[in-house]
Amino acid sequence: MANHVYFHIDVDVREDEFNNAFKSEEVETQWGKRIDFLSMEHQPFYSHVDKTFDKDGWLEGSFDWYCNNVGAKWIDVEEANDGFVYGHSAWSPPIAFVENLVHYLSNKIDNEVNATMTYEDEFRNFVGKVYVQSYYHDGDVDEEKWYAVAGDPIETDGDELMEQMLNDYPFLRKEYEGDDFDWFELYKDKESDEKICPSELMDDYVHNFMENN
Repeated sequence: MANHVYFHIDVDVREDEFNNAFKSEEVETQWGKRIDFLSMEHQPFYSHVDKTFDKDGWLEGSFDWYCNNVGAKWIDVEEANDGFVYGHSAWSPPIAFVENLVHYLSNKIDNEVNATMTYEDEFRNFVGKVYVQSYYHDGDVDEEKWYAVAGDPIETDGDELMEQMLNDYPFLRKEYEGDDFDWFELYKDKESDEKICPSELMDDYVHNFMENN
């Protein structure tokens, strides 16, 4: 089973322009009705990307298409509305997904569009942030005049964050190296009487990394 990579994307574009880039449908489930986003090959913002379908309407070479044009072998968009997207993908952050979204929007409105994505592997093998920006170029009349480029991802991982936590709270190191360490236990610093829950503290380190990079 693939690791889930949870992501959140913010796009600096008008809400109506953003919302027109996505299509969804209401579906009936055993728990009631919910909004389901169409597969990426059917989304408006992938209209500029080459794709072929077989006689039954299925995307041909779907694995490679998703890896190349989404950045992951599959993606689940849970929400896309008013300039933000969140969901999860398989194994890797969907950087190409953001590039294609920014590419489409900037050509649609004929203006610069920028986006920021934060992402986190479910086991914190990596935690990161990436910026995507569109650029104008003078091309032929029939060519789209904007293209999108992702910058280098800024990343850390669970080991680095753990070492930072143990350096900031040295009394935890003995607990961490013991046999009974529990991420959800409250540990007390005998010198300060401060109580620390490692899982909550690690969440704070991840949040601070996202905010400060």
